[in-house]
Order: sequence, then C-alpha cells, then structure tokens
Amino acid sequence: MHSLRVCTQINLHSGSKENLSDYFRCGIEFCKNVGFDALDFPMKEISSLLGKTTDIEWKRCIERVKKDAEDFKIDFEVCHLPFTIWDRISHDDNLVAEFEHILLASVDAAKALGVKYAVMHPNTVPVLKGDYCEKKEFETVIKHLAPVANHAKKIGVSLAVENLGLYQANPALYRYCQSADEICRIADTLEIGVCWDFGHANIGGYVQSEELKKIGSRLLVLHINDNMGDADEHLPPFAGTINWEDAMSGLREIGFNGLLNYEIATADIPADKRIDFTNNLINVAKQLNLLYNERK
Repeated sequence: MHSLRVCTQINLHSGSKENLSDYFRCGIEFCKNVGFDALDFPMKEISSLLGKTTDIEWKRCIERVKKDAEDFKIDFEVCHLPFTIWDRISHDDNLVAEFEHILLASVDAAKALGVKYAVMHPNTVPVLKGDYCEKKEFETVIKHLAPVANHAKKIGVSLAVENLGLYQANPALYRYCQSADEICRIADTLEIGVCWDFGHANIGGYVQSEELKKIGSRLLVLHINDNMGDADEHLPPFAGTINWEDAMSGLREIGFNGLLNYEIATADIPADKRIDFTNNLINVAKQLNLLYNERK
C-alpha cells in the first residue's frame, strides 16, 4: 500500500497576523506537531512586501520562514502565488503593472524559499455566453502569464497553472480555464504543469476522474477541498458533494505520486477547536489514501 504524503497551507492555527514572521513560525510548528509532511506557503500574505521597489523586506521574511521550517524539520514544498479578481484591475494599466510586478517578485521568493512547485491562477473572468470567445480568452491568459512562466523557467522554478471555478455557477456565464482541456492547453503552451483544484471542478460539474485522465502526467499539485457545488467553500473532504472515491481513483489511474495538499477555509473555526479540526484533516487524509489504494 502506497500512502500519499499530506500537505497544507499554514492557516490552520489561530495565531495573530500582526507580526507575519511570528505568524508563519507558529503555523509551521502547529502543522508539524499535528503530523503534516509538508507545507504550502501562501505568497498572498506577503503581497505588500513583494509589491515594494526594494526586495530587502520580503527577502528577510522568506529567510526567516525558511530557517524556521528547517528548525522544525519540515519543508515548504509548494506555494501559491498571489492572485487577484482580474475583472477589478484589468481595465487599469497601473494596477495591472503593479500586480505583474508582484507576480514576478513572488516567483523570486518561491526560488529563495526552495519550494518544489509554485501555483498560479490564470486570472480569467466570467463572460456572458453570448460574448464568449475562446480564442480571445486563451490569448489574454497567455499574454498575462507568459512573462511569469519565462521568468520562472529562467531562474529554475517549476510552475503549475490552476483550474478555476465559476462562482455561483450561473448558467448564463462561462469562465475560461474551468475544464481540464482548457487548463492543459495553457500549460502546454507555456510548458508548465497543472494544479487541479477539486472544489473548483465540482462547481463546474465535472467528473473528477475523467478530467484527471486528460491531465495525466501534467499534474504537479492538488488543491484538496470540498463544497456543495455552487460556491467555493473550501470545506474538508466529505463535507460537501464531491465523489472522493471517483477523485482518488482518477489520481490512482494516472499514477499521481505527489502531495495530498489541503486548501481549507478556517476563518470560522474557533481557536479552541483548531487542534481537533486539524487532527480530523489528518484522519481524512488517511481515508483518502485508503480510497487511492482501493482496487475494484
């Protein structure tokens, strides 16, 4: 029996973000003690540092995070690059330039932290079906992401582009990069990998195993979370409507051997319930591994 290692973002603890370095160290210690094998660094938390003209502050922050992870003998193997609501900034050249600077700086930070894979959003927007043009949407994504992919390739950072969900699943709208076919086209064009978000796929009504087969060896990173099919709730597995038996069989069939990487919302979890909640995530990962190894 093969067990996929378990990873998480470090938002599971209840420490204050007033001092980010202390917040990160608290998260590292908490996750290590509970039993996670690896960590996912949320670059969005240091966007304000990455957006500055000098890189001194973010370098100091990353150096401390890396040292703290070494102290607790656990690595940040994945990171999520900053993302934005693209339709709020895409009509403002200054905001676009600022965000693109942050993205490039976050790739540098990923390199400094030593992560194995960095995940980025394609930042597409919902479009009325009558106005939807796949060619235009594809070209917009490539124009936006190509500089990031080129920079990552130059400095030796492996990127994975993430499938997106259509919030509220309005049938009058469509959003490019929801399906495996679309996200694979982006990945192949940019010569990068894929991050598959199970929650986003559930909102789109996709059969997880069928989409995973299309992705195949392109799959580098997972975002494991659940929902009820109509909003991006980031619930733990089995708390929503995803068929996890189907999902894990899809991973097994394509020979995925990476991390079971949680992306779970915790804002509403009381501080005194965090340990129990997180221990449950470890137990859920064991159940997912059982499904991964189950043969029909």
